[in-house]
Amino acid sequence: MTEVDRLVRSEEVRGPRELSARLKELKVAPSETGLAQDPLLGEFARATLLSGNGTLLLNNTFVEWAAIQAIRRARPAVQAIAFGIRNKIKPFSGLLIYADQDRVNPIPSQMDMLGSYVDLEVFYQYVWQQFEKYPEYRGKTAYLFVGDGLDQMLVIAPPDFLSKLPPAPAPLARINLLMKDWLSLS
Repeated sequence: MTEVDRLVRSEEVRGPRELSARLKELKVAPSETGLAQDPLLGEFARATLLSGNGTLLLNNTFVEWAAIQAIRRARPAVQAIAFGIRNKIKPFSGLLIYADQDRVNPIPSQMDMLGSYVDLEVFYQYVWQQFEKYPEYRGKTAYLFVGDGLDQMLVIAPPDFLSKLPPAPAPLARINLLMKDWLSLS
């Protein structure tokens, strides 16, 4: 966000199209993340962060978009996605200038529990729908959605996976073993 803010201010970007074209020229620096050491991963991070859908502003948006891009580009056999609690958005000006909201706004950050919950309800569906677009996943994929500190999980899975689930609540370690067995992993 700091680099985008610097571009907007120093290069007098005149509008969204010009900014979009300029952002496509940016690269992730090795000092910013280890991903930049690998050209493919560096480009993946750059494209995901600068896609224009809020990934610079909301952590869960970045996670959801990165997960969908990984599904589309790499077709993973196993994907673990971890969403978090996002902060409430501060007054609107911080969003428009791509600035670090904690640096430019003296109002303390606050966790947005309700917004995070809504994010997850929507993102779970997006991730599930993205996988289901591809025939290699349809009817062969188990989706386990669990929240930290919750004693329940949402499971969308084929009948052969569901039949292996215990009838009563089970610890996550048992569910982990069930998943490994279902995937034929040792």
